[in-house]
Amino acid sequence: MKPPQNLLLTFTLFTSTLLSLSSTNLLSAWIGLELNMLSFIPMILTNNTTSKTESSVKYLIPQSIGSTLFMIASMLHTFTTLSSNLMTTALLLKLGAAPFHSWMPAVMQSIDPKPGLILLTWQKLLPISLLLNLTESQTQLIQTTAIMSAICGSTGGINQTNLQTLLSFSSITHLSWMLASTSLNTTTTLSYLALYSANTTPIFLAMMNPQMTTHKSLLLSSTPKPAQLSIALNLLSMAGLPPLAGFMAKLMVLTQLKEHLTLTIALISGTAISLYFYLALTLSILTSLPSTKTPNQHSSTIMTLTLLPQTLTLPLALILYS
Repeated sequence: MKPPQNLLLTFTLFTSTLLSLSSTNLLSAWIGLELNMLSFIPMILTNNTTSKTESSVKYLIPQSIGSTLFMIASMLHTFTTLSSNLMTTALLLKLGAAPFHSWMPAVMQSIDPKPGLILLTWQKLLPISLLLNLTESQTQLIQTTAIMSAICGSTGGINQTNLQTLLSFSSITHLSWMLASTSLNTTTTLSYLALYSANTTPIFLAMMNPQMTTHKSLLLSSTPKPAQLSIALNLLSMAGLPPLAGFMAKLMVLTQLKEHLTLTIALISGTAISLYFYLALTLSILTSLPSTKTPNQHSSTIMTLTLLPQTLTLPLALILYS
């Protein structure tokens, strides 16, 4: 992809999201969703290989179905209350929440790290923001989806050898926490999304090394030991180990879910299962030595971005217990 085209697509991707977030009616929100989808698909097609084309189609089909359902729900909004159910289902499909999650690992398995990072972070912002407006009438549906996402995401990540596929199942597990927090308040949901994005970014920067596709290639990559330690720290934070930022984000949600016992148990169970493959990968990194001392061009950036979310641990604790 040529740089001018890449810049244009990036600009359109961000502006379409901002258009929907600032919209005052469902029509402009739907237009923003469509522009967002059309801007992201060319990013997947970095080359004309069969795998990239297949991934773009796997992304296009569920997103198109979600956009169609959202448009139909918008048209029926003034005629029936069932439109809220349809609209919520459309947004959950776009997010890749269980039981509509099967397209997410399939797409993540063969796309490049840059669009993969965008898919797991920025592309969640718009649907989650729209869901926040539907939470009051759709709490039961959203919480049921959160329970299913916690179980499906955690069990699906077991025995995965592709890093991006593993992170896609991890994303589904973290999505369950975001969906659960939508019934609380907007600040909690967006704070969790921001911390998740901050923990995920350094890992994808490390994966921009073409050699890193499996757990073993992470150990044999050209990433220096300090950067590998940074990756391990991010994985432990995503696993929710105290006192890292990921743990504080989960604790922030749990302290506000006192009245939802079933949901709380499902979230904790999903995190406990996820902890297994997080620790397995982390211990492999910590007990290995890099096979080469060739520096990775993103090493310093990885280490810097790793430390940033962890510095938020103390402020989160102060806010949580204030």
